[in-house]
Amino acid sequence: MLNADASINIEANKELLGYCTGMKTTFHRAFDMLSESSVALEQLIDLGFDKILTSGQVCSAEQAGDSLKSLVVQADNRISIIAAGGINTANIVKIVNQTGVGEVHASARAQSQSKMLYQTPNANISADYFPNEFEHYSLQPENLRNIRISLDNSVKKLK
Repeated sequence: MLNADASINIEANKELLGYCTGMKTTFHRAFDMLSESSVALEQLIDLGFDKILTSGQVCSAEQAGDSLKSLVVQADNRISIIAAGGINTANIVKIVNQTGVGEVHASARAQSQSKMLYQTPNANISADYFPNEFEHYSLQPENLRNIRISLDNSVKKLK
């Protein structure tokens, strides 16, 4: 959805949005690869996107306080900025309070070990980016519950 110069591909996004009539639309974390985020934000608003999923153009939302806050201020409720990347129970309240985002995206995942009783030690059938097929990540309801509790407790303190 981006051009080679790291700008928004307006025509491709118009075409995509044409298939989404009546649906809410979120521009994904390709936003974090853009060269001019403030220009792109205005373009995405003009295109009609409802939300932008972003870590503030760094690896995690926790590292992006100022840039996420700037996006929220610039968006001025014309589009929703969803903070993403590394959000967990320990940092969610800080991120929300520091940036003013109204939405967050957290995986609430944890690493789990395979239940395989026998694990071949010398064969690796997965790619190098996933070197151990006997481990996987999955949503942990307890992590999600704790994230929600952290947010709820934070809101109660503000009232």
